[in-house]
Amino acid sequence: MRLSASLSALLLVVGCSAPPAGMPGDDDAALDSAPVSTAADAEAAAQPRPALPASRCDWQRQALPEHRAQVDVATATLLGRFDQGSTDAQRLAALLERTAREIGDINGAWQVRSLQLHMGEVYVYPYFEARIDTDPCGHRFAKTTGSQRRSGVLYPIEGTPDRLAFLGAATVNEAPPRAYDPGRPVETQFPGDANSAGWLQRIGPDELLMVFDAGPGRFEAYHLRR
Repeated sequence: MRLSASLSALLLVVGCSAPPAGMPGDDDAALDSAPVSTAADAEAAAQPRPALPASRCDWQRQALPEHRAQVDVATATLLGRFDQGSTDAQRLAALLERTAREIGDINGAWQVRSLQLHMGEVYVYPYFEARIDTDPCGHRFAKTTGSQRRSGVLYPIEGTPDRLAFLGAATVNEAPPRAYDPGRPVETQFPGDANSAGWLQRIGPDELLMVFDAGPGRFEAYHLRR
């Protein structure tokens, strides 16, 4: 009887410590919920993240032909599109005549005002707020206050170190920023959610000039300062 009781107790202990096949114990459950680290995982984590596809940062491949022309337009061409008889026109001409400098560090907060040529007349508006930050393709620009706004990406231009290409979109008031989209309907008019294209140059230690949507009899410039 004493031997039989001992065997029964031993079997009971074994039965409690060994769960049935297919049922995880507490340790097995912890292993199932925790990631398993292997040498292959460590090697994969150490590898640099793949770069963006070349086409993603090639502004010429993204831009429509008319927008490529707006990036390439020269300041001399713009100066020939308006008469400098008014004070506002003279302000715009003076900005366009400034010598382009090395782009350098342009990140951070800026004050920006718009100078618009429309039907031969130049209109100058007050300063608002803008910001430039780093982007995987170069920089990202956004005018953040005022009723008419733009935002988009500034891309390096091969062979032109003192100018950046801009591809973005125009919006109004508190509408969310929109990305450049070559498939956006052509009939979309500014202001609104229209595509916008142009360029940026540095014209002083703390001054930048941007020009957008240059066409016959019209274009808009941003004068940025800080």
